[in-house]
Amino acid sequence: MGPVPPTSIEAAIADLSFLDAEEQRCFLAAKLGQETMDFLRTDLGKAIRAYAVADIQTAQSRLVNVDASDADKIRKIQMEANVPAALLAYLDEVISNGEQANAELIQRQSERGNDNE
Repeated sequence: MGPVPPTSIEAAIADLSFLDAEEQRCFLAAKLGQETMDFLRTDLGKAIRAYAVADIQTAQSRLVNVDASDADKIRKIQMEANVPAALLAYLDEVISNGEQANAELIQRQSERGNDNE
């Protein structure tokens, strides 16, 4: 089986020219943030988010009922909440970084437009 041809988006990106490496980094970060938001709108993305939130809520409920002197059990339950919480935090960070990168691209474009006047 040969190499997979690039999608139209990948081909368009390959044809883009950037002023510098920072502009390319911003573009790619903004694209990744948008792809992450799009993913979270899919059925699979919604399901993963729902499972993560449910696992966090279950762990929080279990913490309320655990003996306060049982440090090992408390740690175990906290870890059960930390894994899905970290997943959600990673997704949120990718989206946030993408939004910041997009704002930077807009700012750069605006500055370039002002320089041309």
